[in-house]
Amino acid sequence: MDRLFQNEWVLRVISIVLATVLWFMVSEPTLPISVNRSSTTVRGIQIEYRYDNQKYQLLNAKHKVDLVFIGDKNTINRLPSYRVFVDLSKLKAGKYLSLPVKVEGLPANVQVRPNPSNVSVEIAEKVTKTIPVNIITRGAVAYGYKLLPITYTPISVRVSGIRREVEKVSRITALVNVNGLKQTTKRNVQLAVHSKTTKIPNVKIAPSNTQVTIPIEKVQTSPTTPKPETPNTPNTPNQQLSYRDIPLQITVSKPPPEGYKVESITTNPLKIRVYGSIEKLKKLKTYPGGSIDLSKVTSDTTLTQDVKVVTPAEKVSPTRIEIYVKIGRTPAEDTNTDESNTNGDTEVGTDNGSTPKENK
Repeated sequence: MDRLFQNEWVLRVISIVLATVLWFMVSEPTLPISVNRSSTTVRGIQIEYRYDNQKYQLLNAKHKVDLVFIGDKNTINRLPSYRVFVDLSKLKAGKYLSLPVKVEGLPANVQVRPNPSNVSVEIAEKVTKTIPVNIITRGAVAYGYKLLPITYTPISVRVSGIRREVEKVSRITALVNVNGLKQTTKRNVQLAVHSKTTKIPNVKIAPSNTQVTIPIEKVQTSPTTPKPETPNTPNTPNQQLSYRDIPLQITVSKPPPEGYKVESITTNPLKIRVYGSIEKLKKLKTYPGGSIDLSKVTSDTTLTQDVKVVTPAEKVSPTRIEIYVKIGRTPAEDTNTDESNTNGDTEVGTDNGSTPKENK
């Protein structure tokens, strides 16, 4: 036995064996770590979509996912704040069927599997469009009174939403009930958005209301026994004036600067009440609301202007109007040199308390 231990090679082999045993003994404390690894599922975690919400809107987006955490159980139970997100910052409008769900803020020794790991989403472009307001009246004023042209402000509003919805909008309306009114009334009326066939709920209007002034005037009746009238002397104090509600026509005396054009002109009110001989008034298709100089106008603007009494009119109401002008960009060669605007159809009436049903 002594000779065996005195052999150099035997001692070398024993040293190698002992070194190997010691190496395994040193490595043994790592074994409990692998044994303590586990998986934990957390359900209903909110997804953060990273995109420009001023320019785009998300449609059909999944809002929550489940997360499966894999790692040391104690570490998983003490996870710091983490975030689940889908990065859309470099994507344009369109439909995307498989976008990866990502998680940030986890320790390096914890793995995570989102369920589902990919989501689909539609990115829709937001647009804003300026549209004039149309007043619709309902009912009739009290007997012996008449409704004068309604005025309102603002005369146009900004409609915002995804492009395909905003493009469906055909008009903005304010429904005004005048039934039984005997005096001038002011109201704050909510606006409604319409397409050609129905309302569109998924767009925003700014502002969402319009301030409406409803002018009411008492009808002047003739005495029971009228005084003799001088032949061919029209419109004596005892004679009622006939009237028509006629669309206003605005003429552009000077167009916008080069590179700009007039997209639309809207007046408030849309029609003006013109008094005079009914035979002469019937020949009027429009009434001149005056001309406007747009030579220095490069953006949407609202102007105020007096309306003159022009033959065959004997008086008009109101005598002052607002003019909303929408300006757009255009190549210089397309700039118009003269434009005009006519609002709607004419309406015929007499000064006896009847009222127009709709300002279009």
